[in-house]
Amino acid sequence: MNSAKLGWMVAFKRWGIYLYSVKDSGISKMNDLNRFYGHTIRVRATLRYFPEPPKSDRIEAVPPEHFYFDVAEAVVTDLSPPRRQRSRRSRQNALLTVRTYDRPTTAARKSRGVRPVV
Repeated sequence: MNSAKLGWMVAFKRWGIYLYSVKDSGISKMNDLNRFYGHTIRVRATLRYFPEPPKSDRIEAVPPEHFYFDVAEAVVTDLSPPRRQRSRRSRQNALLTVRTYDRPTTAARKSRGVRPVV
């Protein structure tokens, strides 16, 4: 599931179906879907169709023709494998490793004319 202009997008086979709130009361459920970002999901709901709006002389922004699920009635299930939890110690070691490699060596600082920090 990915973020899209109208809400969330369930992508498949180079196509996509929007998943958004039709009424203002579904906004909290939209926020609950943040945890599925980038995951493989299953959605059970009625597939709806938003037709292309009729041409008008007025200039206004309207969404294009699309298919969508109403988030108020949708049941979303996560199909992604569970992510491995990293311990706090392993995260600290990863940070220390990155910091160690990011700092230039004393020889490199001397060749650039930089004095070591004391």
